[in-house]
Amino acid sequence: MIKRFCIPALTLALFGVVMAAGTPPSVDPSPSGGTDPGALLGRRVADFKLPDITGREHTLSELKGRNGVVLIFISARCQVANFYGERMEKLARDYAPRGINTVGIDANVADSTEEIKSYAAAYHLTFTILKDKNYRVTDLLGATRTPEAFFLDGGDRLLYYGSIDSRPYPARASIELHNYLRDAIEATLAGRPIARPSTDAFGCTIRPRTIKLTPASVH
Repeated sequence: MIKRFCIPALTLALFGVVMAAGTPPSVDPSPSGGTDPGALLGRRVADFKLPDITGREHTLSELKGRNGVVLIFISARCQVANFYGERMEKLARDYAPRGINTVGIDANVADSTEEIKSYAAAYHLTFTILKDKNYRVTDLLGATRTPEAFFLDGGDRLLYYGSIDSRPYPARASIELHNYLRDAIEATLAGRPIARPSTDAFGCTIRPRTIKLTPASVH
């Protein structure tokens, strides 16, 4: 279990001021800390149960598609996650007919239910969004950033984790685009090995911050 610590009240207050001013939380491109998800690659992820934003509980087994599921950690207050709103919805629509469902997971304690609903409405998100209040799934997978993706096959084996792609800011066309997550899904559906099963996750830290233990492996 990843140890977590409380953020002082003054820090929370300053965070609120920053968000009110329209400035995004810090974006850290360094490797994810916490539990090393690299140790889970190729292994089956245990079934879990979490409530959605209406309070209804769902299990992984009921949400996944016949060929797998993509779990994406999101946050209504993270501008990087906001930049990925349209791309996440397109991913969900593209792969649902091919047997791979998309599920959002919000583990940010600062995100209220209303904020998550507004976030989903703003980007027309049609996939289920779960709330991980006690970090059960966050710790299970070793997630520390938003957005951070985990692709599991139909047998619940973790086949890919990390960034959705290489371009957090769509307007920055100078950054070469690599569709890491889509490439992993396409390879799996075609029966090919995944060329790059992990990448460094970038984005906003899931709050409260995790204590960095072991860097995620990058292949």
